[in-house]
Amino acid sequence: LLDAIDKVLSRQWNLVPSQLNPDFQAHIQKYRDFLPKLVSRYQLYSIFPNNQTFIDQEIDQLFEDQRIKRILLQDNDDLNDLIMKNEDYRAVLNEHSKKSNDINVQTSIENFINYLDENPKSLKIPKDLIIKTLGDESVSILIKLGFLQIIPQSTTKTLLKISIPKYGYIINLYQTSRKFIVKTI
Repeated sequence: LLDAIDKVLSRQWNLVPSQLNPDFQAHIQKYRDFLPKLVSRYQLYSIFPNNQTFIDQEIDQLFEDQRIKRILLQDNDDLNDLIMKNEDYRAVLNEHSKKSNDINVQTSIENFINYLDENPKSLKIPKDLIIKTLGDESVSILIKLGFLQIIPQSTTKTLLKISIPKYGYIINLYQTSRKFIVKTI
């Protein structure tokens, strides 16, 4: 499945129409490099048609083995997720830490990495629990950076979900693509 993830990542952005202006082609490539290395569960389903159970089991096992991160798309649907190799997620965390000159950001990211190591199955986290573990300032920093998102709840307990910076770009891209496909069909 990790090979399938690499295959999707290598091909999902590889077609840039040659008729486009070279400057615009370069702009498209820069945008693609800007986006995190995420694939959807449904993209993996398309590689192994008629074998969704296999994909689901493999994702569960790789998640259990801490080889992938799962980023939930919808707060109430645990199978509607984006998949990212754990090493790529760590690279994003480390990149943000190195880019920042703020010791509070660096410490927050380091503590978040430790939290993820100790709680590898975390997808959704009660806000009060992670505040007890990391502190209010660190949680605020991680929300601002995009590594945590607040899940709107109707209950009194606020939940946060593991996320990735630039998540909004990915969601917008998926929604736009979906609308285009539906419109085309």
